[in-house]
Amino acid sequence: MLTPVKNFMSAKDIHPDASKNKITTLIAKSAQFKGDMLLQESVHINGTISGNVIVQGDAMMLSLKEGGRIEGNVQADIVVVAGTIVGNITARLLKLQPTAIVDGDIQYERLLVDDGASINSTNICNTGTVMVESLPSSNS
Repeated sequence: MLTPVKNFMSAKDIHPDASKNKITTLIAKSAQFKGDMLLQESVHINGTISGNVIVQGDAMMLSLKEGGRIEGNVQADIVVVAGTIVGNITARLLKLQPTAIVDGDIQYERLLVDDGASINSTNICNTGTVMVESLPSSNS
């Protein structure tokens, strides 16, 4: 099922202070997860995830720090990447920091790329509504 993402935030709304973006989930550098993750609040990832990561909700953010790695697709209203993503990204606002490495297709409404970021993808700019997909239930 697809759910529209609303209330787009601009780059000026991304604050270094995590409390401004209501980040309540932290995945430590030493953490390694296998499997898909569905989150209802913003997340800060330092570790490694092998699986898809979906962050649902308006203005919810996925922040992947330098040294962090996701091997799977990523969907969130705001995605800030300083680590490595091997998979597709769907975001309303996508910010790639200097240490970012992305190997997969990206779909976005707004893209900010810092000097030094590495992108190996097909870029799809959407000016309409970006849809965030729900994971299938275990009953399917």
